[in-house]
Amino acid sequence: MSVKRGHYNTRQQAFVMELLEAHAGEALTIEEICDALSDRGSSVGRTTVYRLLGKLSSLGRVIQVADVRGGPSRYCRISGEGTYLVCLGCHRVFPLSCDGFETFVRHISGEHDFDLELRSTVLHGYCGTCARGAHEENQGITHAR
Repeated sequence: MSVKRGHYNTRQQAFVMELLEAHAGEALTIEEICDALSDRGSSVGRTTVYRLLGKLSSLGRVIQVADVRGGPSRYCRISGEGTYLVCLGCHRVFPLSCDGFETFVRHISGEHDFDLELRSTVLHGYCGTCARGAHEENQGITHAR
């Protein structure tokens, strides 16, 4: 076990990060993470996975995405603080870099005297593929455009 600036980097943490990197841009549930770790031959307990994801989230390496429809939270490796778009259909995560959004943030601050916290902001919606119903699991779902 190595120590860096007061944080422990364990083998289990490395397994979790490797898995999340292999699924870059995809938000996974705890169950999906545990199953994938098991499939890889890594025996990391569910409690340890929860603890590691909490730690990685607090370090800004992972983002926890609440399911707005009441399902389990999902976790995704991120490259840093910022705003992310999360597809409710396929659970892919897209970093947002948009001048229009920055204009919106300035508008909220200036016109409404409210400063948005954007270190790890998540906006939920449907990616173009899911909005067009191209993913099998989304057949028959209508999305506003």
